[in-house]
Amino acid sequence: MVTPTVDYVIDGCIYGHSISTAEEFIEWRSDIFYNKAYTILENDIDLEGMVLPAVGGESQLSGVLDGRGYTVSNFSYGYNYGLFYYINASGAVKNIQFVNVVQDCLGQAEGTHERMSLLGDNLMGTVENVLFKVTIKN
Repeated sequence: MVTPTVDYVIDGCIYGHSISTAEEFIEWRSDIFYNKAYTILENDIDLEGMVLPAVGGESQLSGVLDGRGYTVSNFSYGYNYGLFYYINASGAVKNIQFVNVVQDCLGQAEGTHERMSLLGDNLMGTVENVLFKVTIKN
């Protein structure tokens, strides 16, 4: 687990965590602690063909992921409950692009593709200024 960073200020806003590498993005996505912080991207993140692990019911985004206009690209994930499982009422994903994404649904029964998306379920959270370009393999 990554040690939490000290809050810092960029353009007058206070942030609790930043992501600048593929490894940090993967760790942030899987670590519930950072899913409660206000997190920003420092630059574009190229995941270079990584396959993201499935997320489960504990992966509820309660904080903010602010991409600040940057892009997360070149990754795939299997049939699960979206890139994020839930976005809670206090959570938000904003100002970010996810491009060159592949969701692999091979072997899934017909009619089971209802959760192929950015998130499995939105529990009153905010999705704002987000581009999600995904290719579905089935």
